[in-house]
Amino acid sequence: MAVGDLIYRDGQYEFQGILFNNGPWSKPARYARSVLNLWGRGNKSNDHERDSDHGAFLGDDYVSSKLIEVHLDIDCANAAQANVEILALSQAWQPMTAEIPFVFQKAGLPGKKVIYVRPRDLDIPSDYEVGRGFVKVSGRLFAADPRIYSLTQKVVAGQINAGSTNNGIVATNDGLFNGGSYPIVEIDGPTVNPRVAFSQDGNATLRLDGSLSAGSTLIIDTLYRTVTIAGADEYDWVRTDNQWPKLWPGVNNITYSRTGTTGNSPWRVKFQDAWV
Repeated sequence: MAVGDLIYRDGQYEFQGILFNNGPWSKPARYARSVLNLWGRGNKSNDHERDSDHGAFLGDDYVSSKLIEVHLDIDCANAAQANVEILALSQAWQPMTAEIPFVFQKAGLPGKKVIYVRPRDLDIPSDYEVGRGFVKVSGRLFAADPRIYSLTQKVVAGQINAGSTNNGIVATNDGLFNGGSYPIVEIDGPTVNPRVAFSQDGNATLRLDGSLSAGSTLIIDTLYRTVTIAGADEYDWVRTDNQWPKLWPGVNNITYSRTGTTGNSPWRVKFQDAWV
């Protein structure tokens, strides 16, 4: 079962294989009483005062990380079932350095959405209500990247044919965040000195110098700013004038070019729509 497969209607949340808002007829029935800061955001700004002027000089604004609070009510058949639920939540919230998906489906926003988080603290009571099969839990999840993404990854593909040096594709980001989404670009060899330009991002261009043989694939991750071939780091391909583009909301025109005309070179742009 894939991440998000447990969700079957609006208003549900899935985390670490646990479905919330699955009631009211299920036992246990897990209710997300409230989920705070899922859509909230903080800004970091470079605004600063200038001695010679009244007021502030307006700098760039950036969205910052956020802490999501999840408050749960779990109605169980008995105390034994309540303790099983407590153990499952404790395992789901154990500390880890990896970012893991918190998936949900919201009315008015078609499709399942995901935000990538790290578990933080979890408050689980041990009281009279647990003995009667009722658990009230509060947990927090840290999102270094505050963007909410479509769960399904989009893939747009093209190919430079033998005898040609460039190819263009169109990628549509249906998200609404004006900070854009981070694409992953994959290029299959043969190619030499690949360039990938994003017109809607001021023609920002990935510029790499290197020779990729047929049968090999170059993977460029613009979020983590990594360049790999078969899992090996090839960041030394990155030129000093390289730029790290984003996919903006709406239609994006993307062009891949190379040096030389030998061999077909398929390529792909992978991304998720983004909101915040």
